[in-house]
Amino acid sequence: MARILLFGNLNRDRLLRLDRPVVPGGRLSGVSEGHRLGGAGANVGTALVWAGHQVRVCCAIGSDEAGDWLLEQARAQGLEVDWVDRRAPNTAEVLILRSPGGERTILRIDAPPPFVPAPDFDPDGFDCLFVNSQSAEVAAVMRRAAGRALVVAQMPRVPLGSWPAHILIASEDDLPARIAADPLAAGRELAGAFGL
Repeated sequence: MARILLFGNLNRDRLLRLDRPVVPGGRLSGVSEGHRLGGAGANVGTALVWAGHQVRVCCAIGSDEAGDWLLEQARAQGLEVDWVDRRAPNTAEVLILRSPGGERTILRIDAPPPFVPAPDFDPDGFDCLFVNSQSAEVAAVMRRAAGRALVVAQMPRVPLGSWPAHILIASEDDLPARIAADPLAAGRELAGAFGL
């Protein structure tokens, strides 16, 4: 069993099943399939818990009823949430729009500022750091962790300079043209000496 620190959102997803695909200027109808726990903190974290690991999530959520619901659901999945930052006033509304063909569009509304670790935040005591964040301040935490733990990170969608990780994960849809042209070279440049 590994101790894993995970920088990734906890979302209260609302799934809407649409009658047709999303197109500019279109008029759509949909059916709500209710709320579910989502975001990388939940999706990646829960899978790691099911695999037998201990997972602590770091993210920012609102100090509202939706935030209370998120913490309750995350704890029920076995996630450690004592480092989740409660920020007033609201938890983001996340709409998952699913077209009949299965394509999805994600719309995040009124999101709080991203979780930003303190300048001296030290991930000591963890075997792995998993990062799904677009916060440049997280790079310093990754650099400190890389010498003593495995660092796995989602490749940033925006230029952030150094992104020191042993393993970078990317989705083709998330890659800007500058990276999609040669993702391996871009990954090596971002990861620096830490890339495997």
